[in-house]
Amino acid sequence: MTVISQNNIKLLTTLFNDSHAVRLNMHNLLLKNISTLVSIKDDLGKGNCHDAAAFMHFLKKPHITGVDEYALHNHSNKDWISYFYTQFSLWDGTSSIPSGKVIGFHNPQNNISHLGVFHSAYSIGGTKVRAVNSLDLGNGWKSVDLLDAIQNINGSLFYNNAPVEVYISNR
Repeated sequence: MTVISQNNIKLLTTLFNDSHAVRLNMHNLLLKNISTLVSIKDDLGKGNCHDAAAFMHFLKKPHITGVDEYALHNHSNKDWISYFYTQFSLWDGTSSIPSGKVIGFHNPQNNISHLGVFHSAYSIGGTKVRAVNSLDLGNGWKSVDLLDAIQNINGSLFYNNAPVEVYISNR
């Protein structure tokens, strides 16, 4: 399922053709999970975590280019991993993350499949993120505090007893 699919094409095409002010308002409502026009869970089909993070990323962009439209119609699921995580900063496990960033969770022991990224979320300020389809790292677009979800043991980060790196996309 792509971000814009047959199920939501009218709604999202209209939204992405609207002015930046309209998209930014929708973005800000979704950051707070109070939108009544668009539902992350309902309007993005099965609610894939990478698609949800990409959707939020494009809502905040001042201009939607032809390249952006192509990506929205043709990238899906794990296609977004190479789009967002080829340029990133690493989270140190304590610092605030700026609101409006696509966040990737990387297993450094698995660099073979999908660059080792197993989940994407969207930062909402501080150390909190929203996401779908992960129990402890964000589910149902509920907020999660990464300080609670990820263990920081002497500067090394762990999730489910496995090492994890948290990517902050530079896109």
